[in-house]
Amino acid sequence: MAKRKKFWIDPPIQTRMLRFVVGMMAVSLLVAYFSMDRGLEQAAAQSERAFISVGWARDALLAPFYVAFFTTLLAGVVMTVLWSHKYIGPLMVLTAGIRRIREGDLTGEEKTRDTDELVGLVQDFISMRDALRRKANHDRQAVSRVEERLETIVSKAKSGDSLRDEVQAIRHELKTLGSFYKLQ
Repeated sequence: MAKRKKFWIDPPIQTRMLRFVVGMMAVSLLVAYFSMDRGLEQAAAQSERAFISVGWARDALLAPFYVAFFTTLLAGVVMTVLWSHKYIGPLMVLTAGIRRIREGDLTGEEKTRDTDELVGLVQDFISMRDALRRKANHDRQAVSRVEERLETIVSKAKSGDSLRDEVQAIRHELKTLGSFYKLQ
C-alpha cells in the first residue's frame, strides 16, 4: 500500500469539502446549543425556577459546549481530509492516466492504495488501457506484415509477375486495421 506524500493533494477540492463539512457541523452544533438553551428555558419555566437559575445552568454548560464544539469541528476537519484522500487520490491517478493516453502513451502504471475508494473505476481504466495497448500492438504487427508484403510486390513488379491477388489481400488487411475503433 503506497502512501501519498502530500497532505493537500488537490487543495481546491479538499477546501470545498472542508467548507461543506465544517459548515454542516457548525450549523448542527449551533442548532443543538440553541435547542439545549430552549430546553433549559422551558424546564425552568415549568419548575418555576425552583431548583436552579437558567443563567447559572447556561454558564455551567457553556464551557463544556465550547470544548465539544471545537473538538467536533477538529475531528470533522481531520476526517474530511482523510476521506478526501480516499476519493481524490484515485481521481488524480485516473486524470494522469488519461493525460498519458491522450499523448499516445499506453505504458503508464496506475497505482492506488488498498484503502482508496473508486478502486474499481481505476481497475476498469487499467483494463481499458491494456486492451488499447494490445490492439495497438496487434495493429503495429499488421502494418509490419503489410509493409513486408509491399516489399514483395515491389520485387515481383520488377520481375514482371502477376500482382493482382497480393494487392487484393493487402487491401483487405488494410481495411480491417482500423475496424476495431468506433469513431462515430
